[in-house]
Amino acid sequence: MGEQPTETTPTTETGVKKIQKGVKKSVEKNTPVKKQGYSTDDFYFESGQEGIILKHKVKTDFSQRLSDQPIESAEITGGILVFQEKNGLQAQQIFNLEEIISSWK
Repeated sequence: MGEQPTETTPTTETGVKKIQKGVKKSVEKNTPVKKQGYSTDDFYFESGQEGIILKHKVKTDFSQRLSDQPIESAEITGGILVFQEKNGLQAQQIFNLEEIISSWK
């Protein structure tokens, strides 16, 4: 429990484009997507030995646990969250943050 929460900011990474073929052009250009007054730039995560939790700076009541396993690496790039669990049993987990915003009512 001594680990500090991790927060990342979007950066350019060409590998995300190859992984997410269907992502809209605005995400490919690494610009924030705004829907329903919320932006993909406002997502952040807390990760460590207890797993990873996705949160939103504006919609503060949003909190979604994506994994209970220790996290090796995680990054938000161009509206896409990519993380790898330390156990290495699963491939990278990928979440399109625009789709999460679209699901909010």
